Amino acid sequence: MASGDRDSDLNADGYSQAADEFAAATEGVARAKMFGSDGLKVGTKFFASLSSEHFVVKLPRERVDELVEAGEGVRFDPGSGRPMKEWVALEPKTGKQCEGFLREAHAFVSATAV
Repeated sequence: MASGDRDSDLNADGYSQAADEFAAATEGVARAKMFGSDGLKVGTKFFASLSSEHFVVKLPRERVDELVEAGEGVRFDPGSGRPMKEWVALEPKTGKQCEGFLREAHAFVSATAV
């Protein structure tokens, strides 16, 4: 990231900074509201959001399964009682981890854009 590695816990302010930097450095990425929270989108497709205290990203179902099985995240439920198959709620500890998930989610959504 432009500001260098951040090793502190990633809270709302940390997410906001990482999202700002990612949006500024990545063509076609914009900030917008998703599920009532701050999110990132490319075109009309969202790929990341901050929900409560969780960092939420859209990834392929197989990758979500992998992260859940490894105990690194949980399937994201926007409050409907039905967890989403391609969304995972994570708790990355550093800005560098956050940036990695943003890049992965952006690549996935960009590849599926029509």
